[in-house]
Amino acid sequence: MTDIKLLALKYGGYTSLDKVYLDQLLAGRSEEEQLALITPPPSVLNLSGKSFGFCYEKEGLGRIFSEAEEAITADLLFEIAQIFPHQLVFEESEKIYMKAIGEEEVVSVENLTALTDLESLADGRKRLKGYSQEDLLQEAKAYTGKLYFRSENRTAMLYID
Repeated sequence: MTDIKLLALKYGGYTSLDKVYLDQLLAGRSEEEQLALITPPPSVLNLSGKSFGFCYEKEGLGRIFSEAEEAITADLLFEIAQIFPHQLVFEESEKIYMKAIGEEEVVSVENLTALTDLESLADGRKRLKGYSQEDLLQEAKAYTGKLYFRSENRTAMLYID
């Protein structure tokens, strides 16, 4: 289980003087409610007029959550990836997460279309790269594996692991 109080102290702006207050504030609440309480105001991550929050669930693993019930779509994951260009955004168990990209070494590049490339990475992952999110999603149907979304400098990327 995630230590919500530790996350609040490390990333939520709380200090060691707030430990007793946090114990009382978080007591008896679900994990989702606790995360909402320790996260900075959702307006920090406002997407398409909808409010989202961000926190670290554990070291190196960020969690994005919506103020209201929101369907997780590829468009939403790409939109989040645009805000965090040095992170890989992904969906797992109907929750949105992100993690650092890590080291990358491209070992081969194949041009699939005029605007879409398939790169093979040294660690075995594949990366589809192009300017059209729709084209990438269409090309990704030919591969099996978990999808990770990234966007940087108007270039959309899908990692397949």
